[in-house]
Amino acid sequence: MRYAIVSDIHANLPAWKAVLNDLTSLGAQRIICLGDVVGYGPQPREVLASLYRHVDAFVMGNHDAVVCGKMTPERFNRQARILVEWSTAQVSKRAREFLATAALSLTGEGFTCVHGDLGQPGAFRYLIDPADTTATWEATPDPLVFVGHTHRAGLFVRGASGVPHPLPPEDFVLEEGKRYIVNVGSVGYPRDGDPRASYCLFDSGEQVVRFRRVPFDYEALRDAVRAAGLEEAAMPLLNRDPLLLRQPVRDQLEFDPADSTAQMAQDVTLSRDLAALTTSNRRWRRAAVGGILAAALMGGIAAAVGLHRTGAKDAVIPAEPLPAREAVVPSDLTGNLLPPLPYGLQEGRLAGWCYRLSRPEVQHLTVESDFTGPSPRLHIVHDRRAQWRLEAPEWVLNGIAEGRLRARLQTWRGADFVGTVKVVVVVDEHEAEGGRARERMVINYDLPLSRVQVWEEARRIMDIKKPPVRAQTERIRYRVEADFSGTLALADLSLVFTDD
Repeated sequence: MRYAIVSDIHANLPAWKAVLNDLTSLGAQRIICLGDVVGYGPQPREVLASLYRHVDAFVMGNHDAVVCGKMTPERFNRQARILVEWSTAQVSKRAREFLATAALSLTGEGFTCVHGDLGQPGAFRYLIDPADTTATWEATPDPLVFVGHTHRAGLFVRGASGVPHPLPPEDFVLEEGKRYIVNVGSVGYPRDGDPRASYCLFDSGEQVVRFRRVPFDYEALRDAVRAAGLEEAAMPLLNRDPLLLRQPVRDQLEFDPADSTAQMAQDVTLSRDLAALTTSNRRWRRAAVGGILAAALMGGIAAAVGLHRTGAKDAVIPAEPLPAREAVVPSDLTGNLLPPLPYGLQEGRLAGWCYRLSRPEVQHLTVESDFTGPSPRLHIVHDRRAQWRLEAPEWVLNGIAEGRLRARLQTWRGADFVGTVKVVVVVDEHEAEGGRARERMVINYDLPLSRVQVWEEARRIMDIKKPPVRAQTERIRYRVEADFSGTLALADLSLVFTDD
């Protein structure tokens, strides 16, 4: 089973949407939220509605406890208290009742989930130093505990010596005789110097924990803050400079953990068995995604689809056009303009992409990964000569981009490969103000296929030969075209703007 463990979303809808897209493309089968769904952010209603539809199980965070009436707000500092009380007024009675059903901890197949400290989860103590972890180790025999609360991704490891050691966030395989406390970081309000949303993937079959960082739309968050009537100064996250987020940990903790039983969360479920939630979770999942996530196969195993349709021609999957992506500010075009290759096919679809098959009765598509390369590998096998085309969603630029495009691609060919593969990038641009847009091909490059071909060096030559993308450019379209028989694999596809 592949779990996505998320925490501290804090009503940040753009960050949550980005993480949901990421974990879905990576084949997560169940989603667990470690609490603090609300507080700080401007969209508590929208975030709660989405989480209700998509998340399998919740634990309660300190912000959630206040919003649903299970805890009083005086333990927060002034600014945090204002925002948590504002959040309480924004959500419905039904939403508060739903939050109140969350337990303080969850037990799964060899792991436990809690918002903060597991020793007294209703006190919501922070795990910052190794000395803070003692009560959590003693509260469960499980070798793996997932926590949030500090908004800082990382882990503590304890071996035969019994001495816990802090480690930075890094992927690892569980080892016999060792125990782990994993802080998954924060989706909606990271405080560890990296402004991207943070969460973890846990594969219970492979016994592997992987940390994920996902960029999200800060401009959309800023717009939502303004629309909600909140002060931008109340969300320092809006300042995208990571260096300004590197402040002392104690200065960033706006909640004072409970010192007495009377101050702890009252009248809440202490713990709940994750297996007992299966029935209701299946009902939520049917309503939310119609079983799509269950169709995604695990990374490391080929997710194969043989499209056998006798006599069928020019199959296009998906049949409907891909929605275009729009750039509103220059930062929208930072990084890879192409969607990542997913780790599995979902009902024959390659999430985020469109592909066309000229002879689907003889063409087979698989996605494979051993997690050692930069991305999954897309394998296409043709028993006979056929054409295949991979298309990314087009970008609408709104005249905000200037520069040169650089592409990178890794390709492999089988010993049986005969044919050609090329990368094509086309732009639409106005010849003059008010004139009609015309199509201009800026990249049309036949790959000189070797056993392993890294394309970046060749692309530098093409940068010089082809005109740059100009301010009048309206749209960019990217595709890979292949005409061959045999076996072909693609990986690490990228298209970026560059100044050189």
